[in-house]
Amino acid sequence: MRKSFFVKLAFLILPILIIASIPLTKESHQSIGGGGYDLTNLYCGFFILLAIIAWILFILIHSVIFRKNRNALNDNLKLVGIGFGILFIASLILFNTWIT
Repeated sequence: MRKSFFVKLAFLILPILIIASIPLTKESHQSIGGGGYDLTNLYCGFFILLAIIAWILFILIHSVIFRKNRNALNDNLKLVGIGFGILFIASLILFNTWIT
């Protein structure tokens, strides 16, 4: 695999790490959502899902632009598969922790 594969993969990992590293407070005041419910974890989780979806769309657009380059197309298809796998796992984690 080439260096561009890992650079594109880093563009998926960095936003998730940045959003996931936001320190979440456990205090009941100044919460997002009001009404005594703290929706901060839910919003951060949705931002992570949106970052993953935006990354998948970026890779699909990149695949359309460089569709004549077979190596880039194969790498992008692998990256799209990785992105959908991470999206599935992240949504399971988000909705499982939100429900319980």
